[in-house]
Amino acid sequence: MNSTIIKKTFYSEYFDDNVEDIYLLDKSESSKLWWSYIDKVANNFFKLNDNNQIIFNSKNVGDWRQYYDTDDIPGLQNFLTSILNWDKEELIFFCINKETVIKTSYEIKVLL
Repeated sequence: MNSTIIKKTFYSEYFDDNVEDIYLLDKSESSKLWWSYIDKVANNFFKLNDNNQIIFNSKNVGDWRQYYDTDDIPGLQNFLTSILNWDKEELIFFCINKETVIKTSYEIKVLL
């Protein structure tokens, strides 16, 4: 996969300065992933059909947005930890839209 370290992109502003191993896929790779796993028609989350598996599954996961929208990071971390079983060695793709996909390994730390 062709990718660029996030520090060299516009998206670096969303991460702290010591970030490592976070990559932005190039547009053609992002489009292939989106088309294969997300949707063949819609080009972003807000245009996904209600029958799309992403929309269906996000309703079943729960409303993580309440934590995110209120900047409750410990609440978000605890919520995600309670519903997800990610190994920190797993490769995770954050699909922002058809042309923007971020690739990294991801670990959720529980804050007490």
